[in-house]
Amino acid sequence: EEVWSWAFAEETGNASIHLAAWPRQDELTTVDEPASEKSFEIAADALAAIHKQKTLSQMSAGAEVESMTLSAHPDTLIILEGVVKDVMAGARVASYNLKKDESVEPSEFLVTNIIFASKE
Repeated sequence: EEVWSWAFAEETGNASIHLAAWPRQDELTTVDEPASEKSFEIAADALAAIHKQKTLSQMSAGAEVESMTLSAHPDTLIILEGVVKDVMAGARVASYNLKKDESVEPSEFLVTNIIFASKE
């Protein structure tokens, strides 16, 4: 619903994804296959780690992040590269640094150096 509201609501004229028509087969031909079959899983894991850190910082999931570092195993970061812009947009992260860390288990993420945008 969140992604829909900022990416497709205006374009389609439907304020909610629940009111939109299902995509037609011919509309999906322009969508590239993910670089890895694990792209969705890795994206969800990264988003969950960012949201967990927001919660631990007593911030809402919708809080805007000015900057942060996201550490992960090098193999995990390779998969994340294909979807990282979508993850960061969904998590409302303006600037980020990806850090290779072999001590982090595959498919897990460590969020550090998080700075939240000031509320004005």
